[in-house]
Amino acid sequence: MATPTNIVKFLVRRGTDSDRLSVVLAEGELGATTNTPRLFVGDGVTPGGNPVASKMHIVTNFSHPYTNYVLQGDMVFNTSDNHLYALTGTSNNLSAHYIFIGR
Repeated sequence: MATPTNIVKFLVRRGTDSDRLSVVLAEGELGATTNTPRLFVGDGVTPGGNPVASKMHIVTNFSHPYTNYVLQGDMVFNTSDNHLYALTGTSNNLSAHYIFIGR
């Protein structure tokens, strides 16, 4: 197997989640949050970019709002009753924006 001769280094814009929300990442530009380890990719329009992947949050007493860092597509597992929820809406502080997935 041949050894790669070219190494590409990507520069990633870094800052807190509130820093991220104050900028519009250029199309294809990467941004990472330092206080909520996430990676975002810009589309040139959306403030803060779009998350690259969803996360699983594990809590002992799930109540709304869970945290400011739950984003659409994330799942929350409540260990006190073994229920799994997903944030399908755009607001993490409205219980109607979460759906119950199962036990």
